[in-house]
Amino acid sequence: MDGRIGPRRRSAIIGRQGGRSSEEWTKGRAAARSGYSPHKRVGGSPMTKGPTMSIPGSIPVTDSRPTIAADFGRCALWVVWRSIRLPLFLFLLVLEPVVTFVLGALALLGVLTALFWKFFGPPNFPFFLMLGISLGFELALIVYRKLLSLLA
Repeated sequence: MDGRIGPRRRSAIIGRQGGRSSEEWTKGRAAARSGYSPHKRVGGSPMTKGPTMSIPGSIPVTDSRPTIAADFGRCALWVVWRSIRLPLFLFLLVLEPVVTFVLGALALLGVLTALFWKFFGPPNFPFFLMLGISLGFELALIVYRKLLSLLA
């Protein structure tokens, strides 16, 4: 078999478009391209396509292109974001070894201190509070690194 569809099979596939003849089918395709629909529209306004909700006081949203002012505003915001992001990223990047050392050391020392006082200290030592503060230092380090990756 050479992979082509014979005339009998082609008519079975193409000729029967939902029980319509090929002339009706091509007329329907042309009407669909022009935007004409034989079905009555339910709701809507000339500004929108298809049915809309009839909410009192609602304004239909149209498909419109952004204006020059919107493009200029978007570009201005992009420039402002870039001018803030780069110096902040460089500042945080320079401080990253110090912050990592300090927060990591506080987290480790806090956990070790909490464990020491839990086993050898007074019975009313606030173990979970101390452990929570120590884990909070580690969480702050994680947030710091995520902020660096966001600004990068």
